[in-house]
Amino acid sequence: MWRFVGEILTGLMAAFDYSGAGTDPNPESVPESWSYYVHSHVVDVSMSQDFSGLADAEGNLYWLLCTATGRPATRMIWCSIRSTDWDGNERFAFPVVTSAPFMPFAPKYLIAGSIVVIQLNTTLTARSTADGSVVWSRDFRSEFPRDLSTLGGIAYGGEGRILALAGSAALALSGETGETIWRRDLREDPQQHVVIWGRLIVDEHGNLYFGKNVCDLPEPDPCGSFQNFIVSLDPDGLDRFEIAADRAFEPLAVAQERVVVGDSIWSYEVHPAGLLDAETGSLIAPLAGNLNSVVLSRDLGVYLQSSPKGDALVAFELGDGAIRWRFPLARGGSVLLTDAGNFLVSEKWSVLEISPRGELLRTTRLRPVSPRPSDPRCDEMEGVGLSRGRFFAHGCFNAAAYDLPGAPGEGLGWNSRYGNAQHENRPRVK
Repeated sequence: MWRFVGEILTGLMAAFDYSGAGTDPNPESVPESWSYYVHSHVVDVSMSQDFSGLADAEGNLYWLLCTATGRPATRMIWCSIRSTDWDGNERFAFPVVTSAPFMPFAPKYLIAGSIVVIQLNTTLTARSTADGSVVWSRDFRSEFPRDLSTLGGIAYGGEGRILALAGSAALALSGETGETIWRRDLREDPQQHVVIWGRLIVDEHGNLYFGKNVCDLPEPDPCGSFQNFIVSLDPDGLDRFEIAADRAFEPLAVAQERVVVGDSIWSYEVHPAGLLDAETGSLIAPLAGNLNSVVLSRDLGVYLQSSPKGDALVAFELGDGAIRWRFPLARGGSVLLTDAGNFLVSEKWSVLEISPRGELLRTTRLRPVSPRPSDPRCDEMEGVGLSRGRFFAHGCFNAAAYDLPGAPGEGLGWNSRYGNAQHENRPRVK
């Protein structure tokens, strides 16, 4: 055991050249294949577009569009999930919430075979990836009346199983019907109050990893003070390990029998993190810095390290956690892994392809949409997906697709925020 203490929606817009300083002396430049731009002119109304690179097996894309009102904009009044094909043509859209008096958390959603699963507060709803129609819906409030304000993480466990954290339990559900396959209550004492939140990830064997927070009743919810644990269950919900960890710790990525855990709260402050053995939970090595956008390949792990003085892509050995190299960045946005094992790093309006040895192989400048609003969010595009050489990006109220030179191929492996294109936290099976 260890412990670290008005909407405008426009497709195929014009573009202009990016004039920033490139790392590569001979960078290539590509325009977007398609783009969607969304913004609002209404006072006290905030419109956000979460373009996460989520895709089904046919390459169709899914993303979330939400509108909030008030100061701060925390009162959601309308959300929808939009689906387009690989070329950006809209297939269908469906509402997630309409005129809700208060929604503190934006919906989570993932692809599980032929369904898209949406989590909204205490409810899971499955819709068909073919036409968006409802397949099943399940509200967990009656099952957890004492300790459920919202569901925790959700994941696709493969073999038609949806994994979810609800109240004091972890559950596996049928993707076809939403019925419970197994349920594991994590409260060891009736006087305990168990809160499960944050990320739920699954390895290639179907094992679960998540954070569990415990305090003694009758402390109010949320607890004033509590203990945090990193928990792993096998595919049948049986114990594998449970280790004590700091309050905000949760699993960030898993691959090759290794788990990376760290602080889930992003900031410029340096937070401890750790590389664990995925079988026992034992600490292999501490990792320094804020592990933003963690990606694990066959023998390397990489993460973006942010600081006020500049960012860097940091690579470490999966075997022992030793740092192999650091690649300085002006401002990194995200990391993706290619078929060849190279890393694609978004840096402002460019994409850098970096080899496992830390060598810069190629710089590609993305031509952003025009006109570009005067907004800090327009200083960069963040990469969110890679499919058949097409790089999907998000930023500046814009969702866009770019055909990268060199045919980098499908994205493989794990990403701390998204998993693969199906959000399965496992490599794509060839």
